[in-house]
Amino acid sequence: MWDEGRALIYASPGDLRFALDATVRFSLAQREAVALEARTKSALASIESDSALTHSVTRLQQRKQQYVDEMTEIATRMRADWLRIASCLEQLDPALAEASKRVFSELVSGAALYDRIEMLEDPIEFAMDQYELANTRLIEANVAHNERISAVVGYVFEAAIIALLGYQIVHFLK
Repeated sequence: MWDEGRALIYASPGDLRFALDATVRFSLAQREAVALEARTKSALASIESDSALTHSVTRLQQRKQQYVDEMTEIATRMRADWLRIASCLEQLDPALAEASKRVFSELVSGAALYDRIEMLEDPIEFAMDQYELANTRLIEANVAHNERISAVVGYVFEAAIIALLGYQIVHFLK
């Protein structure tokens, strides 16, 4: 039995190490899942307020690039954590004993960890997509701004060259 950080193990001396192994692995997976659920909930609150960054970006919004970069890293870490937890739940390590796998599966089922992790997949994927799109829009807006500046500078240089040539022609004709 396991309940919020406490475990009661009733096993024969020969099976005790398998039960301990399963309980430790489950405790780690459960703790990571709870932390991931909290981070996902927090990120979803930010995502809603950042939806304006997924389309036309204003000059003022371009100042949010560092924030969007940080949120992209958070979403990427959440995805990596999700993959690590999902992999742990699969128990693909051939070195794991069958008794340990059974106890682990029972603990995971009792905590509804399979369902909880599955429910996190879509919000994490949405966060990844949202901030990837926001980054793309911010980069596009920054490139467009730099192109406008380059065009203005080019026009100024062209006008200066034309004025200088005109001055030289007028001065040469005198």
